[in-house]
Amino acid sequence: RASACEERAALAEHMLHAFEEARGPLNLPAAVTRVVKEAGDRTAFGEGWHADMTYLRAPPGAAVLVARELPPRGGDTLFVDTAHLLERLPPRLRERALGLSALHSDGHGRE
Repeated sequence: RASACEERAALAEHMLHAFEEARGPLNLPAAVTRVVKEAGDRTAFGEGWHADMTYLRAPPGAAVLVARELPPRGGDTLFVDTAHLLERLPPRLRERALGLSALHSDGHGRE
């Protein structure tokens, strides 16, 4: 029987292939950001709702999360295809959203 880690890796591989089948090959440069919560940390990096790297002037088309160590409970992660959500909005709301813009940062002074 495969370990939980092997099962998650197989699922991630399956999701990548499904994404590429739906949207085309990623062909993205890889960038790695190490996310660690030390024993004394009160909060975790990225805790709560957020979108990865959207503060960049040219955000990447996708992000991949790989967990090397998992807590015994919690640590749940959800993924959302915001382009798909935009397509599914009612026409009037979609047109209104397309006319909006926002400036935000990563919370560490970078825009």
